[in-house]
Amino acid sequence: MEYAWLVALGTVAIAVALALAHRQSVRRKFAILMTDRTPLSEADFALLFPGAEESAAAVRQAIAIAVPGDGGLMRPLDRLAKDLMVDAMDGLNTNVIIATLERRFSISIPDARASEVRTVQELVELVQSLRVGI
Repeated sequence: MEYAWLVALGTVAIAVALALAHRQSVRRKFAILMTDRTPLSEADFALLFPGAEESAAAVRQAIAIAVPGDGGLMRPLDRLAKDLMVDAMDGLNTNVIIATLERRFSISIPDARASEVRTVQELVELVQSLRVGI
């Protein structure tokens, strides 16, 4: 019986160590991708989206929580998965981002439209279009 507990405990310890190593690896990759960038303030980022500043600020805030590094480094043409590594940690971050934006603006983002979004800019445009009823 004690042997089974030791095996189970060892298995859990290995799983935790692998998860921590994966998180560190993702953070390192993100840091390398963003090496040449300087952070943008929230206001400067929002100004990149004339007429959709509020949507842009909310999208940036929602994504920044899921990014494995400094969310201030994101740019409009960054791809959520490849450049910002949004789902690299746990695979659920995209769903959390969508749910956060739906609550923030009292909108419903259809799954089909959400699945077509690849970049930060596309997400801002989608949120803005739903907010103004396009």
